[in-house]
Amino acid sequence: MRMRRICENGIYINLVPRGLYGDVSGDPNMREVDGAEASKLTLFMYEELLAFRRAAEEPGFGRDDLEDIFYNNSAAMI
Repeated sequence: MRMRRICENGIYINLVPRGLYGDVSGDPNMREVDGAEASKLTLFMYEELLAFRRAAEEPGFGRDDLEDIFYNNSAAMI
């Protein structure tokens, strides 16, 4: 899904390009955007990874910790 998630008044809102996902007017968690804002949207997966990284950095996880989380643990399982 191409979007960006924001939070307003404790409620999440997915910003999506106008018309890409049909009629979203009935969904209070969806908001269509146009122009420059729409062109900056990326895949939601990247938004999730960025949010996870920011949340992990807040309590002081370092680069090695993040490398373990994002790569080394999976590589060891494979």
